[in-house]
Amino acid sequence: MTRGPEKQFDPDAALEAAMEVFWAKGYEATSLAELLAAMGIARKSLYDTFGSKRELFERALDRYAERERARLEGIIAGATSPLEGVKAVIATWRQAGCGGERKGCMLGTNLAHFEAGDETMAARMRRHLDAVERALKHGLERARAAGEISEDADPGDLARLIASSFQGVAVTGRARKDGAVARSVERALLRVLETA
Repeated sequence: MTRGPEKQFDPDAALEAAMEVFWAKGYEATSLAELLAAMGIARKSLYDTFGSKRELFERALDRYAERERARLEGIIAGATSPLEGVKAVIATWRQAGCGGERKGCMLGTNLAHFEAGDETMAARMRRHLDAVERALKHGLERARAAGEISEDADPGDLARLIASSFQGVAVTGRARKDGAVARSVERALLRVLETA
């Protein structure tokens, strides 16, 4: 059996590079030329390996979301207490919203780039957003069990508030370059948790 030519590039590294471009610029603003330059591959290699720009984006988004979910779970699990873990997650999101590039969350910055009727993409986004909320909810459930927040507090509602707040930061933080939005959202969320 004759084997085809070996790939002359690392598909994993190329996908990582594509993810960084989509994360920084968003799906719509990212041109094919920019992707090819960042990935260091030719157009044919992109199509042969990843399919269309949309398929490449979907794979990059999946990679980002899985990495972010694991990162959040690790932060919460490694903290001195469940509540401190959730606060640490909030702090990392605030830092992302105040950093030099202010890329924010790749999910948040791309939510508005797809038509409302694009159910396939909407389902993919929901799946990833739900995973983030579950990671926060699990930490908050542990915080409630440990007496760090009230027994009356709803971990699901709090998790959704935190996640949704920073999805908003991911969008508005791009227009406000001073990081003020991220800092004020962090302060407000910490006050909510302190009284929960």
